[in-house]
Amino acid sequence: MVGGVALYILLFLTFGILKVSYWIFVYQDFVSPYRNLPAPKKRTFLMGAFVLYWKDNDWTAGARLARENQDVPFVRFPGPLGMDNLIPTSIAGLTEILNSKVYKFVKPQTVARGFRSVLGNGLFFAEGDDHRQQRKLITPSLSLAQVRGMIPIMTRNFLHAVEILDNGKQSGEEITMNAPDFLSRLTLDIVGETSFGVSMNALSDENNSIVAAYSAISNPVDTPLIFALNSFIPGFSTLPLAANRMIARNKKVVADFCEKIVLDKRDAFLREQMDAAKEGKKVDRNKRSPDVLSYFVRDESYEWSVNEITNQMMVFLVAGHETSATAMTWAFLRLCQHPELQERARKEIREHFPNGIADIQTQDDLDKLVFITHLTNEILRIHPPIPITVREAYEDTYVQGVKIKKGTIIHLVPPQLNRDKNLWGEDADEFNPDRWIGHKAEHAYAFMTFLNGTRICIGKRMAEFELRILLAGFLGRYKIEYLVPEQSLAMPTEFIITHRPKGNLNLKFTIVGDWK
Repeated sequence: MVGGVALYILLFLTFGILKVSYWIFVYQDFVSPYRNLPAPKKRTFLMGAFVLYWKDNDWTAGARLARENQDVPFVRFPGPLGMDNLIPTSIAGLTEILNSKVYKFVKPQTVARGFRSVLGNGLFFAEGDDHRQQRKLITPSLSLAQVRGMIPIMTRNFLHAVEILDNGKQSGEEITMNAPDFLSRLTLDIVGETSFGVSMNALSDENNSIVAAYSAISNPVDTPLIFALNSFIPGFSTLPLAANRMIARNKKVVADFCEKIVLDKRDAFLREQMDAAKEGKKVDRNKRSPDVLSYFVRDESYEWSVNEITNQMMVFLVAGHETSATAMTWAFLRLCQHPELQERARKEIREHFPNGIADIQTQDDLDKLVFITHLTNEILRIHPPIPITVREAYEDTYVQGVKIKKGTIIHLVPPQLNRDKNLWGEDADEFNPDRWIGHKAEHAYAFMTFLNGTRICIGKRMAEFELRILLAGFLGRYKIEYLVPEQSLAMPTEFIITHRPKGNLNLKFTIVGDWK
């Protein structure tokens, strides 16, 4: 019996070794239908070309490879153990993948398994008809009119952040900020109020149990091995491991918090309806607060269940704050190199709003800050918070005449077109907000930070408004500098939900005058 088990284990291991060896040493260079496509010269047996991402910290390697080989429809970026990964090199190819054939390319199951524990099961993971229906229902909750109503919320939260950051200090005094942490808590407060209509108190209360639980599930980089195993091994998240129990426990805390808010808001609306009915009236469903949850609760086109709303709100909560915090972190780092741009921004904001940022209450107010808008656009062009998005071919199909076999992974890399010299000029790699003066993109896909086509980021307008307000507020009030001369843009980074500097990042903020 023991001998039989040992033989089984030996055969299993032998088969596994042979299979891995085939994919690494034979398939990539001799069998893959994509073997003749251009590929990076640097790759390792186990990690493939992903060594450029994970070891070399070079998250634009795929984008550069695509830009350098625009004479072919795709380039190859071999993944771990020889997995087929392709990057389209043209706008025409991207248009097929993101528009005309969008539902033939889905989120890979490895991505879905890993991130469902973080983002819930809402729009982010929907595909096909389910995605069409969800997108149609959710889009009005983030319409331009709805987002315009969020501007006072964003402004008010910035002013609250100033009180906490300044902590009684006056003009000329210096403050040290751990930028990623402070911005993450600030944007969490903003998204809490714009999404749920409640304050998360992330800035006011660092020991907030909800914020602590949320931070634990929204930062899987803290448990990278467990996150990877949950992604690649079906059912791994159900194993009775301490890390899995921690993730499940914290996710339940956040989900229960979301569900309670949903129930409270729904019950308030039901009471409003009953009170109106007593007077023989009907509730005006269009008269509501600007937060997203109020839209869902009062939506008469679809009867949302509590679970459905909770899933959608989990997506808004995580995706809506982490990307903004990351973009602002890169903005601070970039602007530390350009004090002259800080001065231009400060001059503009103080000229238009001498009494402070509290006077920004409408889109018309925000649109007066032209340079701030250009600065925001350039930050997002050069530093997209999510530099790589992946799709998997759901079935065999053709893109630009190339047969894409089922299971092939497609990389969509915003820096590819965001820095394409054919679209942005010879200085495409340089940070230059003035390029946006009178700028009209050659093509909508020239700016890929929010993707494009059918699956363009649904929160694009909200993110842009938020970044413009935060940049105006911080640059209007503070001079921002590196804390030590050795700091620069060249630093270790990490990329799971967003691409951001790794660990703490302390910067120096000096109060300039009394404006705020």
